[in-house]
Amino acid sequence: MYAVVDYIANKFVRYLPQAKCLGCQNSLAFKLKKGEEDPMRPQRLYCGHWFHDKCLDEFVNTPPFARECPQEGCSQRVGNQKYPNDDISVKNREKQWSQDQARKGEMSDIDRLLGL
Repeated sequence: MYAVVDYIANKFVRYLPQAKCLGCQNSLAFKLKKGEEDPMRPQRLYCGHWFHDKCLDEFVNTPPFARECPQEGCSQRVGNQKYPNDDISVKNREKQWSQDQARKGEMSDIDRLLGL
């Protein structure tokens, strides 16, 4: 029981409020909002490093898709439960990004054609 309480106290009560997001370098401290998903909520990677949810979403959903953790000395592939780092998941994110870019290009062409 002591080990669990010690882990929670050291990792979440002492560490997180002082830690910085690897994406934006801002503090990981956040306020819980009842019933809302907070984009600034900390997300832990498989390697143990932390991002804000919004920053991690941008990091894994823009090219290159199979990135290593930006923490100096860490060479593990970025991923967590929400964003798996297996090859199939990475290919699916890449495919989704390509489709989104094609859709944006088509909309731009239509706007240009119609003079909007």
